[in-house]
Amino acid sequence: MLFSTDKFFHRERHCQEHNKKPRCLVPKPVGYKKPFPWPKSRDYAWFKNVPFKKLTEFKKPQNWVRLEGDLLIFPGGGSSFTKGVEVYVKEITRMVPLKSGSIRTVLDVGCGVASFGAFLMDYNILTMSIAPIDQHQAQVQFALERGLPAMLGILSTHRLPFPSRSFDMAHCSRCLVQWTNYDGLYLIEIDRVLRPGGYWVLSGPPISWKVRSKKWEQPQVMEKEQNRLEDLARRLCWKKVAERGHIAVWRKPTNHLNCIKMSRTWKSPRFCINSDPDAGCTDKVSSMGNECHTFDAKKNNLSIVYERGLIGTYMNWCEAFDTYPRTYDLIHAYGVFSMYMNKCDILDILLEMYRILRPEGAVIIRDHVDIIVKLHGITDRIRWHSKTSLKTSLSLRLSLTPWHNISTHCTLQVSVKLAWTTPIEPVVRPDLLAYIAGEAFGVVRRVKVVAEAMAIAATTITVESSTWVSWGGKEGKRVDGMAWVFD
Repeated sequence: MLFSTDKFFHRERHCQEHNKKPRCLVPKPVGYKKPFPWPKSRDYAWFKNVPFKKLTEFKKPQNWVRLEGDLLIFPGGGSSFTKGVEVYVKEITRMVPLKSGSIRTVLDVGCGVASFGAFLMDYNILTMSIAPIDQHQAQVQFALERGLPAMLGILSTHRLPFPSRSFDMAHCSRCLVQWTNYDGLYLIEIDRVLRPGGYWVLSGPPISWKVRSKKWEQPQVMEKEQNRLEDLARRLCWKKVAERGHIAVWRKPTNHLNCIKMSRTWKSPRFCINSDPDAGCTDKVSSMGNECHTFDAKKNNLSIVYERGLIGTYMNWCEAFDTYPRTYDLIHAYGVFSMYMNKCDILDILLEMYRILRPEGAVIIRDHVDIIVKLHGITDRIRWHSKTSLKTSLSLRLSLTPWHNISTHCTLQVSVKLAWTTPIEPVVRPDLLAYIAGEAFGVVRRVKVVAEAMAIAATTITVESSTWVSWGGKEGKRVDGMAWVFD
């Protein structure tokens, strides 16, 4: 299907209809090897893991990535920093206080292989790197293979999947975004995700027309484009901090009191009437996270994540996530399947988790017991090795409340995606039956838990409002007032 090129709509994600979704397991590439451990992965990756040679040839003069034997080497070059990202960042530090600690989160638009974000880690700065699928062939997948936070993304017809006021700095190095088109729509979006007092760093065209330009870049055209850009930045009430060589820096004001008065004489951009800048942008999505990304269910919660100096994105588990296969080492999902039980098939969610997990990656699922039981059969079918822990942090916790409001929770073992080549025999799991009696109500609550066959020396269950408990026919002993131990 052909899509319109207007506003780069053809670069946006386009999901298939639900009844046309492929239900299959994405195998690893032939010759796949376990990625290098961090921090070595920042500089090296196995070519067979991301077997795309086009980028190494097309960007060879700019030193993005080199192919040496079966290794991909990332020397830290880029379109605007052919001398290396270290020299480039040092130029920026003369204009932006990267070392002061005031900048913690950065958005890198048109990130390439994310060398800029990789180097900012030395400054204790987290960078969300985004780029679309284009002729450069899987540049974001190179970044992900390096172990860097990155995702597919483009300034197009939809807002970026981040809360307003999320980033301390936004960066564009020769990202070729037409910032002044469509009444400044794309720069307004950068203004939305920038915090008050945040910085916008732009390098390459049109700023570079004074110092260097390609043959196809006409200096007169780029000069006019920079003038339009300067005018748009003024109407956004941004203050130009500095311009040195091919780099320019603007700063967003900490408040817009003066800007509101000035904007009455402008046709655009106008201030939003709604006090919530994210109104109409997001809906309830999934609650999920790991060290690098946090996928949050409520938009206000994700804002808190950014306020803590962490990074994340909105997502919907009923659709494919904006990333490549084999992205993550670990997925932690708390209440995800309960949330989506009536929205889409849980098999589709598990298949998507399978797609974005690396071979031998793990998923920790915490949810209600009945959902965990249902998941067990599916995880066997997709060749996951699962374990249910009934103790400590990965524990079966049965909490008794009044009968009309009883709540039972369980943590699914850890499911590990295997680097499979042949079907794996399912592990036999006997049923463990727990009977919990509440003396005050004179009733018995029967809870069925499916667990992996294993020798359990002792299991501790925390119980509220209970005077008698049995587990598998064994009577429990009260310990510390509220715990029962079954030997």
